[in-house]
Amino acid sequence: MGFKMLIAITSQNHKTVTKHASKTRRFLVFKVGENQSLHSLDPIDLPKEQSLHEIDRKAPHPIYLMDALITGSCGSNFIERLAAHDVDVYQTETEDPLEAIHEYLTHRRIS
Repeated sequence: MGFKMLIAITSQNHKTVTKHASKTRRFLVFKVGENQSLHSLDPIDLPKEQSLHEIDRKAPHPIYLMDALITGSCGSNFIERLAAHDVDVYQTETEDPLEAIHEYLTHRRIS
């Protein structure tokens, strides 16, 4: 099965899509395969000083390795910052992570 993309989801509780992307320290991570099959990977848990809000903008960050980040909320500067690292940011009101991924894939027309 071929790998297509990596998607991180802001999830402070490791259950739902949460808001405040720049301050989030916990992320669910999924690999999207052929035919949009989803495979859950190990979540990312960071100390407070490694949130995107706190870390130096030039420092490496695990979220910069993702193809996309799904979140409940973020600002335009956050979107621009991640775009500079080729990370597509998608905001959703959906709280279910799997539903949010399907929404993202449909919205972005990624197949």
